[in-house]
Amino acid sequence: MASMGVEAIPSRKKCSSAALRIRSIVDAREPMVAVYGRKMKRTFSLRSVSLVAVCAVMVAVDYGLIRLAFGLFLPDVARELGLSAAAAGVIAGGAAVSYCLAAAAAFATRGSAPRILLIGSVAAAALGGLGMAVATESTLFGASAIVGSAAAGAASPALVSIVDRNLSPRRATRAQGVVNAGTGIGVISAAALALLLLPDWRTAWVLSAGLAIVAGAAVIVLDRPAVSGEVRRAPRADRVWFLSHSIPVAAALALGAASAAVWNFGRTMMSDHGLEPQMSLVAWAALGLGAVVALVTAAPMSSLAPRTAWSIAAGAVAVGTAALMTLAGNAAGSAAACALFGWGYTASTNALIAWTTAIDSRLASAGTALLFIALVAGQAAGATLTGTIVESQGYIVALVAAAAIALVAGVIPRFRPGQLGHRPQPVSDDLS
Repeated sequence: MASMGVEAIPSRKKCSSAALRIRSIVDAREPMVAVYGRKMKRTFSLRSVSLVAVCAVMVAVDYGLIRLAFGLFLPDVARELGLSAAAAGVIAGGAAVSYCLAAAAAFATRGSAPRILLIGSVAAAALGGLGMAVATESTLFGASAIVGSAAAGAASPALVSIVDRNLSPRRATRAQGVVNAGTGIGVISAAALALLLLPDWRTAWVLSAGLAIVAGAAVIVLDRPAVSGEVRRAPRADRVWFLSHSIPVAAALALGAASAAVWNFGRTMMSDHGLEPQMSLVAWAALGLGAVVALVTAAPMSSLAPRTAWSIAAGAVAVGTAALMTLAGNAAGSAAACALFGWGYTASTNALIAWTTAIDSRLASAGTALLFIALVAGQAAGATLTGTIVESQGYIVALVAAAAIALVAGVIPRFRPGQLGHRPQPVSDDLS
């Protein structure tokens, strides 16, 4: 407290009067929690909890209600607009590319402009959602889906930075897992909307666009990082940093390609295998529930090495994909398979965040963007390929291939950068 210019308090009897004087003489740069004591600590905690909650809602909207809901509503959209499996695969691939471009822009900022990224995310979600809602032919719908997917690409790195700069490092680590679990909440919410509204899928997109605007505004209002005398900018990623990410990038690419089959064609496959529409929606909700369970298991998973956590999660994606292929026409079986897939996919994204943070915590936002770009770039290729395989060979071949690729993704971390021909040195945690 010496920097505040406050003299030591000589006795307990003078504590009350001295405390009253602190408010008038304290340096304004100090966090308010140090000025007002216990009462303001509770207020700060409430703001922190509120910020994490609305960040999770933002993820829920951008991922569960905008980007990933494409596969949920695809059977109904395809019937009304005449989309083939191959065309749907192309749209899904384009949406993944859009996500990657937005995340690449976020990567270039090195976490220095999270509010700008967040505003861009809100705009993309609103335009994409409304465009899909009013589309009367496949071209506008596809273009809108591609625009809407960019929202998630910009949101993830922005929210990582916002959480990091508002919370202490210890609390931020837990909060990132909570925010990331918003994907599962969004998937469950999308399934609930579908149960209530289908075949009126257009209203669901309108509601999603509106919620994106509200959630984005709430994050901006609650984003009030403490002001310090020194402004630190994240270091620039160098060659060693990129080489250190070669293994997680390869693993993310592979798992992204594998996951595209379930995300984009899972519900369509269940419907084509005779599962009632309501039951296929319940299975989709179970997928979201599995993603939420990843929040419950985040603590024990975070105690593992990121490579180990990744391998476990990728294995769950492989088993869930294979099980859905086998049990697509069974209500309970498909729901269980989707739940396992949802848990594995969300746990894998948590592992990616932990992995890049372990490489260099100063570049956690940039690393998150890089690895999520790789994950969704894999989905871009996987979606297009899966659509082609479904039309030519059927769902069984497509999902067998997806499950096999997921297994490969889980094995990749057993390699190390040195085995690929280079041996980058560990990145130092020294901030000096």
